[in-house]
Parts: sequence; C-alpha cells; structure tokens
Amino acid sequence: AGCSVCLADLPRIEKIVAETGVSGYIIQAEEIPEAVGQWGLFSAPTVLLFYQAKELHRQARFLDFNLLTHR
Repeated sequence: AGCSVCLADLPRIEKIVAETGVSGYIIQAEEIPEAVGQWGLFSAPTVLLFYQAKELHRQARFLDFNLLTHR
C-alpha cells in the first residue's frame, strides 16, 4: 500500500494484463502474510507468472517490462 515503486509499476502491469488477456492478481503481503513464505515474496514489487500451476517467470524489485510482456 505504501510502496511508491509498486504504485508506479501497477498501471504498466495492468496494461500488460489487459493487452495479453492473462489473469492477474494483486497480493498485498501485509494482508496475506502466508503468501510471503509460500512464494518467497521478500521484495516489492514482485511479479510471478504461472503456467499450468507452475512458476514460469519471476521478477522482483526492478521490473523489465519488455521481458515481462515477452514471457
């Protein structure tokens, strides 16, 4: 909620989600603390991509939006 980088990156991520038609979910780590340990969410922002219930790609802190769109 108080992460300025997260707030700046969120519209770009939402645009990628809208353009590609993938499902996107936002998790606030302070609201769902079990997600932190389960998925290793130790820096923000973190983007995880899953395919058939397996993690396909992960980016944290400094996001490469071109790579994210490609994946």
